[in-house]
Amino acid sequence: MKCKNCGGEIRLEDLYCPYCGTANTQARQHAMDMQKYQADFHQTKQDVTQRAGRESRRAVRIAAIAFLLLAIAANIFIQANSFMLNSILEEHRLSKNTEQLLQEADRYLDEEDYIGFSSYYYKMRLGSYNKNYARYYPLYRVSQSYRYAAQQIMQLVNPRRYSNIAHITKYTSEYIQSFYESLDPDNYSYYEDYESEWTQRHIANMKESMEALLIAYLGMTSEEARSMPELSRGNRALLVERGLAQYEEQQTP
Repeated sequence: MKCKNCGGEIRLEDLYCPYCGTANTQARQHAMDMQKYQADFHQTKQDVTQRAGRESRRAVRIAAIAFLLLAIAANIFIQANSFMLNSILEEHRLSKNTEQLLQEADRYLDEEDYIGFSSYYYKMRLGSYNKNYARYYPLYRVSQSYRYAAQQIMQLVNPRRYSNIAHITKYTSEYIQSFYESLDPDNYSYYEDYESEWTQRHIANMKESMEALLIAYLGMTSEEARSMPELSRGNRALLVERGLAQYEEQQTP
């Protein structure tokens, strides 16, 4: 390009004519345009970088949420199928050993070893829905409550096993009440064999054994032992505490 004053050749970048020193107005405008262009370029680059960072973080969050949802779905699927698989395996185990398991369960009942029957039923996981074992479930539930109450009574009368009479008598009363609550027929409305003579005979035996424990170890009369299910929790605790005090007096030299 040429200088407007002397006509000499000058470059766009020259701020002044090298021949006459006249200011090159186009050079100033070019410099301003370049500065503005560079500023716009840097701003655009910064905006793009920030936007890309936000999009990247958003993508990471979306990916993390998607992975979490996938993990939850997989866990639910595994648990559901694991339960189904365990049920199938348990059903196979019970069906395969039915004769042996029933013989052992009947042996405990024939010997009227209800604590042993309760422990065996629980240990072998006989269940309550398998058709071969469903008839035993009412007896298991009653015998389980009987076992807890009997064991608690035996702890109660052992001076070395308790440190707080109020605490021990409270739980003894609870277990005794749980035993009598387990006798409620409404608990077994889905079990046809509950009303059978076989089931009721064993339940009657456990009731008699519980009354015998209350009479022998807590010093109750027959009437008091039979009335335990109807008493309030406070009155049951009083009878148990009274029985403990009497037992301690008998053991004192």
